[in-house]
Amino acid sequence: MREEIDEKKKVEEYRKKIRHNYNPQFYDNANKIIKFLRMPKWFFGNIIVEGVENVNEVKDKQLIYMSNHVSLADFLVQGHVFWKYALPIPRILAGENLNRFLVGRFFKKCGAIFIDRNSKDKSYWRVEDEEIKNILSNKENLLIYPEGTRNDKLSEKLKTGSLGQLVDFVDEAKDLYIVPIWINYDKRVEERFINKVRENKEKRDNLKKKAKNFRENGKNFRAKITNFRAIIKDNTYFTLDLTAYIIRPFSKEKGNAYLNFGKAFSLKNSLENIDKQKKFILADIIRGELEKLGSRN
Repeated sequence: MREEIDEKKKVEEYRKKIRHNYNPQFYDNANKIIKFLRMPKWFFGNIIVEGVENVNEVKDKQLIYMSNHVSLADFLVQGHVFWKYALPIPRILAGENLNRFLVGRFFKKCGAIFIDRNSKDKSYWRVEDEEIKNILSNKENLLIYPEGTRNDKLSEKLKTGSLGQLVDFVDEAKDLYIVPIWINYDKRVEERFINKVRENKEKRDNLKKKAKNFRENGKNFRAKITNFRAIIKDNTYFTLDLTAYIIRPFSKEKGNAYLNFGKAFSLKNSLENIDKQKKFILADIIRGELEKLGSRN
């Protein structure tokens, strides 16, 4: 009985962490403030947008935006562009690392769905799957970064976890429309710190693995010390990212941000005659579309 209560409590905690708290009024007001304060100019010379007509053609459909991922600014730029051009507003799959004091609450109200990609708990992934399927069933739009993390160039292989969930949804005789997005910058906001950010993130992940091994071998004290070191590395890499955004407005050469929407396509039609490995084939299709968009820049 006790185990059932603990499991139920754990599941509810997972659900609370993952579930978005999208508030359309909050989203609208936040973007009005951003516009009034001319905040995009704090970080970029201009945000150059192409292909809006491709989204307008399918505005009446349920959309899944698929974007490459090069900067933490991606979802900030994209979120503002969705609002500015009156495009369908998506919920956003984001890393759990962004679910932090104050900013986490802001992102959740803007539609962030925080995912802990390092979790090994089957209960966690069961809850995550339920949440994503509920979002799709509620006819909400999604923005997914299938690379899973920031990259300097498009990844050779895309992550297929979320793509598999889309395939399952479409297999139930429903349909989704994929809108590829390519985003790029003359100069990333965090360019100056990106190598240090990655270095600290890698050290954090390695320390977490060591802490887990210590716990499994009964070395609880060493596990606590190692986990504390991992927390320090985690805060260090987040602070570096935050510092980049604080000092960016004072930069003289900010450069432009570029956002290009590709032609939307029906997921159901794309997989119509395919029986096996659908999520991997979908990953190849999406990567091909992103590659085409990227080659134009």
